[in-house]
Amino acid sequence: MHRVKTMKGKTLDLTPIMAKNQHTVAIGNANMNARGDVLGPGGKIIKRREEVMQEYHKKNPQATRRVSLKEVQPDHFPSPAEALANLKQEAATQQKTQTSAPVNTAPKGGKKILKDDSFND
Repeated sequence: MHRVKTMKGKTLDLTPIMAKNQHTVAIGNANMNARGDVLGPGGKIIKRREEVMQEYHKKNPQATRRVSLKEVQPDHFPSPAEALANLKQEAATQQKTQTSAPVNTAPKGGKKILKDDSFND
């Protein structure tokens, strides 16, 4: 189903419109109808849409591939309680690493500033 919403908020279903006009010749130089059939002189169908698609897939086997959905694992979304427990555990781990290893905040080769140093050089 192809549903669109108009500017005034009404819903418009394009499926019946597309089905009604599928054999209408497309505007432009594509030589196709709205369905995707290749047209010749006089609007006669030379190749059906299905034949065009089959030719494309034979020439381009890498364009599509089959994928098994059995291999896909579902995503695990933790419950709020699990998420809170994980946050608390991470905070505790960070706190342990901060208290166990002292951090040297002084830059290497830096000048020590004493209280009685003045900025007037």
